[in-house]
Amino acid sequence: MDLFFSFFSQNFSFQKKSLPCRAENVVGRFETKARLTVIPQEKPKKAPRFSELLSDKTEVEGNTVVFEVGVRSVVARVEAEPKPDIKWFLKGVELSASEHVEIREFDGSVKLELRGIKLDEAGEVKCVATNSEGSAETSSKLIVNRKPFPPTFDKQPQSVTVERGSEARFEAHAESSPAPTYQWSIDGRKVRESTEGARVEMIDGNSVLFVNTSVHPVTSTISVIAENSLGADETGARLIVEEKKVGVVSPHHFHTFSFLTILSVMSLRQLQRI
Repeated sequence: MDLFFSFFSQNFSFQKKSLPCRAENVVGRFETKARLTVIPQEKPKKAPRFSELLSDKTEVEGNTVVFEVGVRSVVARVEAEPKPDIKWFLKGVELSASEHVEIREFDGSVKLELRGIKLDEAGEVKCVATNSEGSAETSSKLIVNRKPFPPTFDKQPQSVTVERGSEARFEAHAESSPAPTYQWSIDGRKVRESTEGARVEMIDGNSVLFVNTSVHPVTSTISVIAENSLGADETGARLIVEEKKVGVVSPHHFHTFSFLTILSVMSLRQLQRI
């Protein structure tokens, strides 16, 4: 008697296993064993492909916590066979694991964490996946903002002395993050767009006050406040207005003029006699 057995399965959890085979009737029984060897099906090879691309990130300098609350973290999901080699680049320079950089791969995802971000690290972040079948890359932009701090004047207005009728100029600049707003005052009165004889302009990043002394003809105290959400700083200067100087003929010039005049009169009389 010939016996044939077929055994099919699409999901073997073993590679080798002994399978018993038993034949039995009223006369007796016979048993033998066969060895089943399962050869894993080779996965089809494919070049890397990112199913999740990197997106631009904005972060504040110095953050060292987890991504959701401040650490710089970038995740990309990649599909490939065989497993690809992953490389990360920041501003064109390849990154490697360090106290500042952590690179992880898990469950088809790769992750980059940059701790203690600096302002000069702003730029392009790129992930490149490569295997024997090809390569793929995805990139994003890293924007690093300054850590917030209140304004401090690093350029203060200087006191000036001008003649009445001329224009006086005062210039100031304060360092802060976020950038400050400026409020100028003349003798405690705020300078606004509607203020006659005074205007404020931003020139090369500096706040500049122009004062027309035809409208503001007296000596005044000039003050400026720089303010943002974290605080304010104030500084000031003096505007000194002087009367226009009237030209005066010096005694020497007066005597010279009188002598020449007398000579001219005498010469004219002599000519009349001839």
